[in-house]
Amino acid sequence: MFKTFFVTLIASLGVSTIAFANPENKPDFATTKQLAEQGDAKAQYKLGKMYYNWLNMNAQNNIKAAEWFQKAAEQGNAEAQYMLGSMFSDGIGVKKDYTKAVEWYQKAAEQGNAEAQYKLGDMYSDGIGVKKDYTKAVEWFQKAAEQGNAAAQYMLGSMFSDGKGVKKDYTKAVEWFQKAVEQGNASAQIFLGAMYLGGKWEGVKKDEAKGVDLLKKAAGQGDALAQFLLARVYLKGNNVIEKDEVKAAELIEKASEQTFGKYAFVVGEAYMEGKGLEQNDEKAFKWFQKAEELGFENIGERFEDRKELSKAKQYYGIECDKGIQKGCDNYRRLNEQGIK
Repeated sequence: MFKTFFVTLIASLGVSTIAFANPENKPDFATTKQLAEQGDAKAQYKLGKMYYNWLNMNAQNNIKAAEWFQKAAEQGNAEAQYMLGSMFSDGIGVKKDYTKAVEWYQKAAEQGNAEAQYKLGDMYSDGIGVKKDYTKAVEWFQKAAEQGNAAAQYMLGSMFSDGKGVKKDYTKAVEWFQKAVEQGNASAQIFLGAMYLGGKWEGVKKDEAKGVDLLKKAAGQGDALAQFLLARVYLKGNNVIEKDEVKAAELIEKASEQTFGKYAFVVGEAYMEGKGLEQNDEKAFKWFQKAEELGFENIGERFEDRKELSKAKQYYGIECDKGIQKGCDNYRRLNEQGIK
């Protein structure tokens, strides 16, 4: 969806997508190519960047990009090593190979490339292309974080918060989250915002004003989770913002549009059960309808698949009350099975 939007945007500005994707149209292409062919590692990396296009509008160009990154990487160019690792990780220009991605990230990381250090930490944290190792993940996140990499700062904060690969320490978690927040990292804004709103973490005093402000910043960046969490605050209200169901609905819809109705479903479920929100079948049905409109379909069946038969029955009951025959039939079926 984003790729289509981006290409449309380029076209609307009167720029040919072919020209946009063609590195030979760039002013210093010929000079760079000549130097690259002579073995200049910096030129090889630069030429690779000229060919590289993450939108993948020209797959052949990405193959050439990988070839030039490989040449530069083999000469020890850290930036090329990082880019080659990324291409193996994403399967752009080369066949996806997480093991090779780790190898090239490792080479770049050892030369101090912060992006590679962060990516390597991520691979160790998730156990992708390498055996899961939280201790090594923390080591690489720390190196990248100390160089100012916001994503690594957030991940390091998460590791301290969860006690993975390091002793649990909420004070240090907050310190690293704060550093990432100062660089506008939405994930850190969400996590730290939730900590301030909850006030349940050791060393983190409850501060609803700070919590709401951070969620607003992340939501303003278009983050779906932040939009949803902020909507939950508006649905109930607190000491900082008044209850505002209209504003909440706007945020839930924005978040749901990005997640094919997921968050509309979550709100519907909360209203149906009366957990976190006052029980209200009318509102539950409205949000379930919105979820289905956005692609989160067959809600009753989803509950059944999750073995949550009581919820499924409750949902079918709401459908039946709205005159939906299928809901009545399913409610009767579960009732005959003795589901409470």
